[in-house]
Amino acid sequence: MPRACSNDGVNLFDVVRAHEELVERIQEVVRSTLRIHSRSAIKVLPVHTEGLPGPPDVAIIGVLRLTGVPAGNSLLALGLSYAAFAEIYENMFGEPYVALSEDSGDIAGELVNIIFQSIDPDLRELGLELEPSLPAFLTGRAIDGWSQATLGPTVVLPFSLEAGDLFVAIPDLRRRFAVATPPDLISVTDQP
Repeated sequence: MPRACSNDGVNLFDVVRAHEELVERIQEVVRSTLRIHSRSAIKVLPVHTEGLPGPPDVAIIGVLRLTGVPAGNSLLALGLSYAAFAEIYENMFGEPYVALSEDSGDIAGELVNIIFQSIDPDLRELGLELEPSLPAFLTGRAIDGWSQATLGPTVVLPFSLEAGDLFVAIPDLRRRFAVATPPDLISVTDQP
């Protein structure tokens, strides 16, 4: 892959939109990562480059804040429906999913971290060097804040498991957050 980041201001959103092979790589990483944990058929759905076409059915979002030069701030997120999250949890731990807790919620953050660590070498090859924050997760009212923040340009890679849907989202942070900053949106976990 040719280097993509020769000028300032290029972020993860730009690189993903400009490189179809990177989209395919992310899809493959998500498929293989979740195939291990969910043990079910994973279907890749069409990519949306302007955000979600409608309100998603999301119970939890794993979030990884990424910083870098020349990239500035980027976000990588993994949103899961209740059914998809429950299926992954039950297959990972061999026990029924009962309710969201700090421990079970951390799974969403760790999954998005695994996805990032798997694509990081590809990003570096393209000249985009990003440092991840600690993974976090959003639930309840914090998801409403996320939904408002991702109304603008966002690359969304949707997937479907037997039990429910999930997506990877990469918003363009330069065109939002006039009022709320990314840390404000991802530092709170509200239980429903």
